[in-house]
Formats: sequence, structure tokens, C-alpha cells
Amino acid sequence: MSKRLAFTLSVLTIFIMASFIYFNFDELKKSGITGYQVMSTRLVIISENATTCDTTFEAGWNLISFPCVSGDTNIELFLASLNNSYQSIRYYTPLDIDDPWKSYNPSLPSWAIQDLSLISRRDGYWMYFENQTYVYINNSLATPTLTSLTPGWNLIGYPSRTIRTVNETFYQLIPNYDYVHMYNASDQVDKWKEYTWNTSLPSAQDLNYTLYYYGYWIYVISPDTLLLN
Repeated sequence: MSKRLAFTLSVLTIFIMASFIYFNFDELKKSGITGYQVMSTRLVIISENATTCDTTFEAGWNLISFPCVSGDTNIELFLASLNNSYQSIRYYTPLDIDDPWKSYNPSLPSWAIQDLSLISRRDGYWMYFENQTYVYINNSLATPTLTSLTPGWNLIGYPSRTIRTVNETFYQLIPNYDYVHMYNASDQVDKWKEYTWNTSLPSAQDLNYTLYYYGYWIYVISPDTLLLN
């Protein structure tokens, strides 16, 4: 073999190896193995349609949500549309480690801190009514809704007017959650309902459907997003 041919083959070999390394490094970047961030985006088009929501809440504490709230709404303006039989409304956010419970109580003196200022269709609320109360809301229903979930317990709303089986609603989160709880104030025998997809966890499994106007506790293992129409 001549020296020129040997040199040519050596250069060709180096070129092929370099191309292979570049190709694999590019694939590694795509897979995220090298530490490069892999971006995942989702385009969601929100539509709003005029609608009305009406329901009756029981005397005492109710775990509720308001699907007919198109955007985050000032709590005072929102509650002004209800009658005055409510006493207190509370919300839980895992994002505030030091003070996760937020509340609004119009009967408190002016110097009291009211740290719940907005109402959202994404959130669930504990609300105390002095009497059984009929609520009527004339607003709009925005669909779909993306609800961000934080590791640990989340108190979420059900921003939909469609009744679904609980598995159908939360199937998209499997295996990233453990339990879902609902509190039905009108059930005098069994107010707390529970569901888990994981058959290895103990559960009464008496939560069968997700219903609008109710709030839900869900325990999430890692950050996630729930999409509902």
C-alpha cells in the first residue's frame, strides 16, 4: 500500500468517526442526557361561552368550587353576587410553606388580615354557610382549564360541567398521584369520599364520580398539570 493511499484512508477514517461522534452527541442533546434542557410545549386555546351555574350548599362547611368563573375574580365582587348567609371561605395552597391556608371573613374587624383576595375556577374552597343556601351565578364557562399541581396535597376545583368517572378525570395523572378525596356535606352517612388508582393502597374506594360545584383534595407525587374540558 502506498503512503498516499494509507494517508487517504486514515483521513477518511477520522472523518467517519468524527461524523459518528457528532451525530450521537446531537442525539444525546435531543434526549436530554447531556444536561441540555428538553422543552415540552402544549398549545391550549381557551374558549368562553355564556352560561349559568346554580346549586344549593348545605349549612356548615362545604368543600366547593365554582366552574362558572371565567378568570381570576376579586373575592369581594364575587361574594357580593351571593346572598349574605356565608360566614367564611378558606383556600389551601402548598406553594406557601409558611402559611398555606388563606381565608376571607367579612365579619372580622377591619384590622384583621384577609389574605384570600381572588376566586378561581381552578381551585377548591372550604366555605361555611349559616343556612342551606341557593347560589346562582350568571357568567361564562371557560374551557379547557389547565390546573398546576404541586407535590403534596392540592385543593383543586372541578372547572367543568361534565360529570365523569373519577378514573376518567384523573387517569392522565397516573402514576403521579396517590389519593383523591371529596367532601359531600349533604351525605349524612358518609361525607368523605375517597379514590385511588393504586390497588396496593388501602382505600374505601367510595368516590365514583367527579361532580361540578365540588372541590377535591389530591395528593401529587411530583409537579404535574391537570387538563379538563
